[in-house]
Amino acid sequence: MDTAANLIFRSISAIYEGTISSSTLDPTLFSGDNDKKYTYYGFRLREVIPSRLIMRIYEENKNTIFDMLWLVDNSKIEGKGNTVFSLKSSKMDVDGSPRDFLKRIESDATIKACYGDLEANDDFFDKAIMGSKELFPSKLSNQIQLNIDKVPTPLYAFSRCKLSSKKIKNEDYQGNAINGFLALIDLVHRSLEILFLVTQETLKSKVFCIRCGQQLPLDSYYCPICGSKQN
Repeated sequence: MDTAANLIFRSISAIYEGTISSSTLDPTLFSGDNDKKYTYYGFRLREVIPSRLIMRIYEENKNTIFDMLWLVDNSKIEGKGNTVFSLKSSKMDVDGSPRDFLKRIESDATIKACYGDLEANDDFFDKAIMGSKELFPSKLSNQIQLNIDKVPTPLYAFSRCKLSSKKIKNEDYQGNAINGFLALIDLVHRSLEILFLVTQETLKSKVFCIRCGQQLPLDSYYCPICGSKQN
């Protein structure tokens, strides 16, 4: 597991400046088998919409499994929608609701650019689910072992990836894995941004910064608080 864990930490540290924090951990968010050994890590994040990342790592059938749960603590970041990414016949499949949110996800260039790296190792990416807690697809709850009722924030993202113990020493495989983790993080960030933007457009009377949640004038190009460019 040491090599696999090193790959994910190299990937996370390339994007996140957040520090490892034991206060972010809550193992009760997940269910699991008593005969498995689970290791948990928590990160507080800066400069992005999700503010916390909780990661669970464990071994299963000669694979290392990574369950990653992002939480959005800022109550000003609103959204109502849900999307599920999964691989079918080695190609990305996207489902979700409402329709206007799903159409934006399907047509977004940043999200499409993530697919190649997620598909590079055919055994790497399992699925990613993100959006509003109230629209979580309950049929997936047992499959992904996430106790959605205990998720403490209205908006969340969950992903599951795996690395093969047989292939982990291969340098090309490792490179694809790092690129896959980086693409996954981009996928999560952009999907949450799109949900937030679609919700803003629906509300019309409220516009908030996509980074810090500060309310802005309708025609704002930049946030005066954090300086982020608005899409």
